[in-house]
Amino acid sequence: MSNIYKIQDEKFKSVYLALNFIMPVNKVENSQNALLGSVLGKACDKYKSQKEIEEYLYSLYGAAFNVNIEKLGDLYNIEFKIEFVNKKFLPGNVDVSNECIKFLYDIIYNPYLVGKNFDDEIVLREKESILNRIKERKDDKLRYSVQKMEEILCPGEAFGMNLYGDEEIVKEVTSEDLYKRYLDVINNSYIMILVSGNLNGYENIESKINEIFEN
Repeated sequence: MSNIYKIQDEKFKSVYLALNFIMPVNKVENSQNALLGSVLGKACDKYKSQKEIEEYLYSLYGAAFNVNIEKLGDLYNIEFKIEFVNKKFLPGNVDVSNECIKFLYDIIYNPYLVGKNFDDEIVLREKESILNRIKERKDDKLRYSVQKMEEILCPGEAFGMNLYGDEEIVKEVTSEDLYKRYLDVINNSYIMILVSGNLNGYENIESKINEIFEN
């Protein structure tokens, strides 16, 4: 299921759109989610590399795209977000909202696959990135002490788990494992859609979102 929330704020010159996939997790899924978000943000079937993604976003007047992960108590959230310039500030009032919504759709629902799984090369590269982030958290004494406290207070619970998962589990994740996790996330998560900014002139943005994400 999904809900669309709109926040009107006229002080901003851009419009922010985010799709949040919210789910309960266990230790294994927690370790796969961070890697999944990272892999999905690097390529899709239409834009097969980071360079192609960046070039397309640049053509949309410098739209900014990112994939974030966060823990919300015992829940986990994978957030796909894009921010684009309000048409009021573009030449000829050019509206790029449709293109940005379709871009998010392609990133989420048309991933770049080799055969029936994610590209091994991308998975390996992003796995190294996630492992480095886990290491960085260990090197940050304050964050590490907070993390250890949470682990002790909430043993075996999602709240006590590292945001980026367990190092040993991440190392063992395969492209096939990750694609199975992807199918579970998109089919079984609670989806919350957030639109914020100066939405005057974007009164039909909910209809655009529903039309593009109709299935």
